[in-house]
Amino acid sequence: MEARIQPVTRREWAFVAVVLLAAAGLRVWEASRAPLWFDEIYTLWVARMSWPELTRALAIDIHPPLHYAIIKLWRGAFGEGDVALRASSVVAGVASIAVAMGFARDAFGKRAAGIVGVLLAVHTTHLSLSQDLRFYPWLSLWVWLAVFAAWRWVTFGLARDAVLLIAAEACGLYTQYLSALAFAVIFAWGLFVLWSDPRRARLWLGLHVATALLFAPLLATFVAQVMRNSETHWIRRPHPEHLLDLARRMSFGALYLVPVVAACVAAAFTRREHRGVAMLIVIVLVIPTLVTLSLTVMGAHLFTVRYQYYLIPGLCLLVAAGLSHAKWRMLSSAVTLLLIVAAARLVIIRPPNQESSRILEARAVLFERALPGEAILCADTHTLLALRHYGAPSPPRLVWRAGPMPYYEGTAVIDPSWVLRGEQLHAYSVSEAPFWMVRLRHGGVSSLRTAGWAYSIGARVVWERDSLTVWHRD
Repeated sequence: MEARIQPVTRREWAFVAVVLLAAAGLRVWEASRAPLWFDEIYTLWVARMSWPELTRALAIDIHPPLHYAIIKLWRGAFGEGDVALRASSVVAGVASIAVAMGFARDAFGKRAAGIVGVLLAVHTTHLSLSQDLRFYPWLSLWVWLAVFAAWRWVTFGLARDAVLLIAAEACGLYTQYLSALAFAVIFAWGLFVLWSDPRRARLWLGLHVATALLFAPLLATFVAQVMRNSETHWIRRPHPEHLLDLARRMSFGALYLVPVVAACVAAAFTRREHRGVAMLIVIVLVIPTLVTLSLTVMGAHLFTVRYQYYLIPGLCLLVAAGLSHAKWRMLSSAVTLLLIVAAARLVIIRPPNQESSRILEARAVLFERALPGEAILCADTHTLLALRHYGAPSPPRLVWRAGPMPYYEGTAVIDPSWVLRGEQLHAYSVSEAPFWMVRLRHGGVSSLRTAGWAYSIGARVVWERDSLTVWHRD
């Protein structure tokens, strides 16, 4: 093991730099292809608040504060341009590639480090998430940094790895509570490995006590948010097709690559010296997924396909380990090329974010056709935030006919004066005033009742693209 951990050569540094620059370039390009969508606008608007306001906003949300704090500081330094904001996620995504390369080099060898870097650079799902102005790339970074630091500390016992482990786990818990499942797996693995060495086992316990103490100030907020998520949620009961979709997206975006990826993962266990660390990665991949899936089936509302994307670097680590066998050089090179080409093809042909792109197309229709003074109504919060953020011919307002507005519809950033209810809607019904209405069909609260109301008072569809429609009453 000691012979494997050697100083990085200039040639290796050059290769790492090329891979990371290419990965950053692809992610910046992806960030420039579409405007911000609902979740990203919500994140930005929360980050615009003062620190006391931000704290109050999070009190009605279900997510911890670190990512919002990062975006608040980032926008202060780099501004609010779409690409400038998303660059924060690009940094986290590229950093997770660097962590995976370092992990692969120490655990599986130099060739595996090169393979995992290239695979992650072009992985279509990793690319998409690591330019999204949400917590996903940061969650992935903290989890795999913690796994890397845990493995190094158990293997070599260096103090710097202990500090890195505590910091990564604390940052992960302050970014997304689901990271606790991965960290619990890491803790249990370490206890199992160190059980025959009581002194080191006690030190291992102490490291995780330190993490728990750092998380303690957030504990009351965490409990309140768990209770809120149990009462109001957007996550649906998972079905087999969701697991199939997860397997496809994890396998470089193509269903036919699932068995190829599975074979590469199996090959990672053929070398005796790799089995221990490969097993660590496997249990971090599998156990949190099974726990969240099982709890969601029982009603806990934790599993959704998007939440599992933080596992992609670990899967690519195992694939790279399986492809790095020297005795299979020609075959592994061919499979590596297949994965890279397939992933790169999907990166090229995949369209940009459809929601945000279509809403701005609808915005252009409004600027072209709406007369001065005509009201603009939104049937859903997604179009409301987008048109409020990017501007419209007149300030848009939300038609809400679905009872109390849940937190996941952006309650924390929506001014009550923007919302039309009851008597205000009746006034539109009995008047003959012209208005425009934009409606997006999305996975949140249904706007079907609002569409029926608009139709009943004389509004008609005048423009439609995919799941977005523009209505007009003249």
